[in-house]
Amino acid sequence: MERVCLIFLWLAVLFVPTRFLFSHPTAEAAEAVRSKDFSLFEENGKVGLKDEDGQILIPATYDAIGWSSGKLSIVDKVVGYQSNGLWGLIHTSNKIITAAEFLELRPGEGSFLVAQKKSPLSQRRSFGVINTSGKNIIPFQYDGLHLSNMRAIVMSRTGIRYHFGLVDLSNKVIIPFDYQRIYSLGSLRYAVENFDNKTAIFSDDGTQVTSFTIDSISSFKKDYAIVYQGQRQGIINRNGQVVVTPTYGAVRLNDDGTIEAREVDSWVFLDGENKVAGKLGADGIKALSANRYAIVSGGKIQLTNNEFKPLHETWFSSLSDFQNGCALYRNNSRTGVISADGKVLIPAEYRNIIMDNSMFLASQDFGYKDRWVILDMMGRTITEKHYQFIGPYNGKFYPVVNRGFWGAVDRNGKEIITCVHDSLLHQQSDLIAVKFKGEYGIINLHENWIVTPQPNRLQILNDALYFEYDGKTTFLKSITGNLIYFSENTLEYKDGYILEHLPSGAYWIINTSGIIIDRSNQPDRTERVFSESEGLRAIYKDGKYGFIDDQGRLRIANRYEDVKPFYDGLAAVRIQNKWGFIDHHEKIVVQPVYDQVANFARGFAIVHRNNLSGLIDQYGRIVLPVRYDEITMTEHDRFRLRQGRSYGLADASGAIIIHPKYDRLTDTGNGYVIVQRGAKFGLLTLRGVSTIPMIYDGLTFDPHHNQYMALKKSEWKKVGGPQ
Repeated sequence: MERVCLIFLWLAVLFVPTRFLFSHPTAEAAEAVRSKDFSLFEENGKVGLKDEDGQILIPATYDAIGWSSGKLSIVDKVVGYQSNGLWGLIHTSNKIITAAEFLELRPGEGSFLVAQKKSPLSQRRSFGVINTSGKNIIPFQYDGLHLSNMRAIVMSRTGIRYHFGLVDLSNKVIIPFDYQRIYSLGSLRYAVENFDNKTAIFSDDGTQVTSFTIDSISSFKKDYAIVYQGQRQGIINRNGQVVVTPTYGAVRLNDDGTIEAREVDSWVFLDGENKVAGKLGADGIKALSANRYAIVSGGKIQLTNNEFKPLHETWFSSLSDFQNGCALYRNNSRTGVISADGKVLIPAEYRNIIMDNSMFLASQDFGYKDRWVILDMMGRTITEKHYQFIGPYNGKFYPVVNRGFWGAVDRNGKEIITCVHDSLLHQQSDLIAVKFKGEYGIINLHENWIVTPQPNRLQILNDALYFEYDGKTTFLKSITGNLIYFSENTLEYKDGYILEHLPSGAYWIINTSGIIIDRSNQPDRTERVFSESEGLRAIYKDGKYGFIDDQGRLRIANRYEDVKPFYDGLAAVRIQNKWGFIDHHEKIVVQPVYDQVANFARGFAIVHRNNLSGLIDQYGRIVLPVRYDEITMTEHDRFRLRQGRSYGLADASGAIIIHPKYDRLTDTGNGYVIVQRGAKFGLLTLRGVSTIPMIYDGLTFDPHHNQYMALKKSEWKKVGGPQ
């Protein structure tokens, strides 16, 4: 069904990695502009640097030239180089400034560079700042660092929680490490967010400009910023003075200095006959179930009941659809789980959570790494270890990775297969095909070798059989190691038998004892055999197409230029470059007069001629004349028609019920059709009668409540700025 409703992008579950905690706004390396005067070159797998004249400045002796971000830019005639996986600084005159000792190295501001390296004692990875002379400016003691306005927003980790602070370039603390997040707003101002998710504005000297009452704030534009308070928007200046009280659904700052605002959008709940069931003011609404709504306001989401009463106090940054009575919610770049009655099952403490039936796969910061655990419905960790990766439960176990090697964990979180394998290839019942030290074998859930490692790739078929692939030859073997059958043709396991596909397209059926029990015959000199459809297979022989039965007998002579499979008793055939249809007795039912045809479905086929489309029935009668630019079948067995840019609808018998005159059309499947013309939406019956007038800015069908949600957008108006 074609979507005509508003698409609430903010309802998608967004998983934001920790590296983006410093991304508001992005202001990386204003001084480090990519230089057109330099270019990289490569020799013998190594990289060097040339000037614009092609003169070699740095010989090709390094793994990479540039920065750990992958970009090339020159700062004060200095650039990064990589050797043995680590980064250092080198002058464009080929003079080494620092040894290659940094894990990360990238431009910051001016002559300052952000770097990361391991502590020689603890092996902890820490960030600091150096200048282009290689001198340490800010010591390597932080878990994260971002330069902004000649200040450093820094982050230190305690347990699983990060604390943000602000220091100057002498490492003097300007804003203490007491906050959940700090980011630059421009105009020498910083947004400081506490652990109650409230924000205040601070100056670059650490002076608190406002109290912690702001829900969120934009960057400053000409010394003004948009603030959210109580899911409403207003305007504040850099001195903390409220210019426009936060009571509006949206505000905007125009380039000419004027300020415009609009009230919250209005939503009307209607039945198919335009009877009003309720109204609500919100930015967006999504029906989640028969008794739950997600209400969007000020870019945040709240879960409510059918009376729109909140089921929890917190407004989320995102909320997923409910599955098994649970939904994922997101707050401050962290994910949690909430039940349908609004109870928080798992607090928003994880970087990412994946629902897996009645369990949850969750990732969290573990040192400087991202590690996964399994949680039960109460949020309790059931795994004994933290893993690099945990895959979905496959009916027997969760595949896991630790230190680069694969193993398995059972439903209780116990590691039943030690993480020592290169990979777990596939699992069949209690058997697992694995790659171990570059070779292939089969183990059971008790880690016993059923087939010891050997060079050739393996595929488990069932508890007793497997394929071994050796070059072009496939061997059928028993789990006990006995050879049963082999062939250079493709072998396929299906329904308890082996199918051997011959080059001609025919196949043999082989039992699990290796005995050929059926040979698919075909006429002599047949070049290709196609899949069976309604008891017949198309063949290609002597440059023409025909059909054979399952015994290989020619049932329809190979006299056609092309054919398609049988559907609804008819097959499309091409004669003299035109398409028609024949039945199983090779009677021409539809004359070959069309440039292209689709297969029959539900008694009709869409046909094309002269780049236009029409509809015919099984007797070849024209149901819809060939004059439409496009005909498509909806999921409710009706036909959407397009002429130019206008859409209409025909019923299941092909009778036109709505003539093509709408910009968009959606068959809701309940006796009504949502239509759009221009920017307005309305509702029609399947007889084309208007029931909801075309006056709304959006119209969405809510199948959970069998009603329509109609949107009326509020208008923008000037509320401040020059007269």
